[in-house]
Amino acid sequence: MVALASILIQSLGPNLLENPGFEEVGPKGLPAGWLLYGGSKVCTVRVVEEAHSGGRAVKLVDKGPRERNYRYSVGLYQI
Repeated sequence: MVALASILIQSLGPNLLENPGFEEVGPKGLPAGWLLYGGSKVCTVRVVEEAHSGGRAVKLVDKGPRERNYRYSVGLYQI
């Protein structure tokens, strides 16, 4: 079983994302290596220590009204 698991893990290839678990925080409070997409005063992205696994997670916070007549987006991306 261990040999099979080892072969499967190796076949997945290298991780192509920088800081995929959001464990490192950059100078602007975002995960290191990630860029902000969108956002506003009512919709923000922040790093929190309340994570499912690992030490940190990303939290998308929307403090705006529930019903809107326009669309918006917020998130993170890498180049």
